[in-house]
Amino acid sequence: MRTDQIWQNRTVAENFLTGVRGAIPFATEQVNLALRVLDQLDRPIQQVADLGCGDGAIAHAILTHYPDAHVTAIDFSEPMLEQAQQRLQPFGKRVEIVQADLYTPDWQKGLEPFDAVLSGYCIHHLPDDRKQALYREIFHLLRSGGGFLNIEHVASATP
Repeated sequence: MRTDQIWQNRTVAENFLTGVRGAIPFATEQVNLALRVLDQLDRPIQQVADLGCGDGAIAHAILTHYPDAHVTAIDFSEPMLEQAQQRLQPFGKRVEIVQADLYTPDWQKGLEPFDAVLSGYCIHHLPDDRKQALYREIFHLLRSGGGFLNIEHVASATP
């Protein structure tokens, strides 16, 4: 049974964006570190996918850091995509907003290969078997030498 449908609820999405996300420790540092890792790839970063883009925070960081990049921002939550559209509007044609559900392999239909795929605080919502399938799908969407970064927090078994 899916538990991620709550992200279709506008109040839940807004509560996350205004409260919970700001409390994620070292979130900004994680995104900055991800950009530094991408800088080390042996290829120019021009086509990037942001899976589970939420309000577009990671896409914004990518577009700012790589002035020639184009980002495909993907999410299935309409309220989140509305926020992403607002945040990323200044980047114009360098952004494509796509409503697609990572819960099914259909999310990748019509997508071209990417130099990099990033996801932040999203994939943990999927069941383990779907995560494994998603990783395979991402691998097949990466250009040779491209990279995939999954930014997450996990609970430690001990303090």
